[in-house]
Amino acid sequence: MVYTGPGRNLPAAGQVFRALGRGFRVRVLSPGTGRCGCAELASSGRFGDRIELNQPAREEPAGASRERTEGRQLAQQALNSRDFHMVVLEELEDLVRNSDISMQEIEDLLAQRPSDLHVLITVGEATAGLISAADLVTEVACVKGEAPGPCS
Repeated sequence: MVYTGPGRNLPAAGQVFRALGRGFRVRVLSPGTGRCGCAELASSGRFGDRIELNQPAREEPAGASRERTEGRQLAQQALNSRDFHMVVLEELEDLVRNSDISMQEIEDLLAQRPSDLHVLITVGEATAGLISAADLVTEVACVKGEAPGPCS
């Protein structure tokens, strides 16, 4: 599943809680860019070891290569793991921008993921490859009122 548009993280968080409520184990990979990150999932601690929240370190001028590879490693581990029923790649474009993994590599990992792994992606604009790889693509749009900001 891919969610795009303003407010895309809220329906994704709803899917996470739905999965947790059914007993699924969930891993959330958030770029930790100072935006919302996993704020919508702040109460997820009640689910104990059924949810794992990961934020790769942001690139800093000193030691940048270590931080840039952490995002790649976390994405590969998450999408190849048999330990989780659902993996969320939150704000995918930030993960790509702040690590050494490309959008094409993400698309390749999605194509090779275990068939029983549910992957949920939030992204500002979905690439043709993501759209092709997804079973469902939803664009969240504001119908009335102000569109929510990234942390509304």
